[in-house]
Amino acid sequence: EQRRAAVTRFMLNIARHLNLSNHTIDLKEIIAAEKSVLAKENQLITIRVGLTVSEDITTIDSHRGTLEQVFFNLFNSAIGAMSDGGHLEIRATRKNEDYISVTFTDNGRGMPESDLKHIFEPFYYSKSGHSGTGLGLAVTYALVQEIGGKIRVQSRPGRETCFDIRIPLVRPEASK
Repeated sequence: EQRRAAVTRFMLNIARHLNLSNHTIDLKEIIAAEKSVLAKENQLITIRVGLTVSEDITTIDSHRGTLEQVFFNLFNSAIGAMSDGGHLEIRATRKNEDYISVTFTDNGRGMPESDLKHIFEPFYYSKSGHSGTGLGLAVTYALVQEIGGKIRVQSRPGRETCFDIRIPLVRPEASK
């Protein structure tokens, strides 16, 4: 727990030195752009991706680069879970006047409860034969917090994993 907190603080300190100015963002466009990047790298050949954005979400005010990285990391996580192909469903819905929810649900191998407890820890690998750094979901967790959001994960082993990101319609720092 202390290691996770230290690495998270380190990553947030780096992020604070970046230009984190808000932009008006078309959520559908930004998710489609990250999908396109992975498609060009031939990572999505055997994976179908569905995208649904509620009509009551036109734009949000947030940090574009942060959201791009969050969505890219969640795409990569889903790809890793569906190495033999599958389906990833992305849905954005408005939860209330302040927040939207973006879910990434894949029909990959899922994770046991023992992995879910550690999934956002730096250098934690939930799959054997890992090929990443073990930082993707830890960074994602820190970035979501940086924009005033929350992230949760639910999984059923052998069936699916769902990451649910709550994103404020207006990043809290922007209103200060």
